[in-house]
Amino acid sequence: MEITYESLQQIIITEKVNGNILECAFRANNQLGYLKAQFVLMNDESEREKALVKKFISFVNRSSQAQSVFQVKEDLVQPTARNITSEELKRGVINAFKNVSAHYKFQNGIWKYADE
Repeated sequence: MEITYESLQQIIITEKVNGNILECAFRANNQLGYLKAQFVLMNDESEREKALVKKFISFVNRSSQAQSVFQVKEDLVQPTARNITSEELKRGVINAFKNVSAHYKFQNGIWKYADE
């Protein structure tokens, strides 16, 4: 069965984007607690390359050489802020759910907690 965002809406209790990390929590009707799952939302390669080149050029153009190489490395690794489209969010939720999907079963159009 293909997992769809629409089918998951019945068990999603939170969707939160923190930087490039999507944090979700899922709970079925027959479930006492909830399960958390995360997924890393990746920029497409062209966006990432542009951001790295821009940061490198900025570093080269800095007049002060007091900036440590470690700080530059840290700056390059930090995720760039960007807008997440609703389609990216939906794909992210599906991928996060796949991390915990072994604990659920889909029966008669409803997600059920399988570990009860």
